[in-house]
Formats: sequence, C-alpha cells, structure tokens
Amino acid sequence: MRELRIHAAPVLQIKRNPTCASVISVDAKGVIEYWPNDGSDGLPAGLGFRYKTETHLYELAKCKVS
Repeated sequence: MRELRIHAAPVLQIKRNPTCASVISVDAKGVIEYWPNDGSDGLPAGLGFRYKTETHLYELAKCKVS
C-alpha cells in the first residue's frame, strides 16, 4: 500500500474501475483525477485519450462538479 498525494483539496469521492484498472477521485474543489490503481504515475493504459486536456475534466473542475 502507498499513499498518493494527487489532490490539493480533501477528496470527496473515490471509485475504482476494475475494467480499466483505474481509479477516479474528486476533491472539494471539483478537480477530477484519473489514475492507475497500481499506484504508478500517469494515466492508466488503454484509454481513449493520452492527456487529460483531451477530455472535459478541466471544464468539469471549473464547474466544481463532484
């Protein structure tokens, strides 16, 4: 087990996606993080995007969606 410091604000929700071997977490500021559930850095393998900027994650964070 390892502690990851991904969010700057308290995490409100965290969900594991076993199909994609990933975890999605949302913090109090609406920031959404998507990361591999093995604790490695970067995005999980096999996604339809390579960078979070290719998604709407930043737009959702601006709206503070949680």
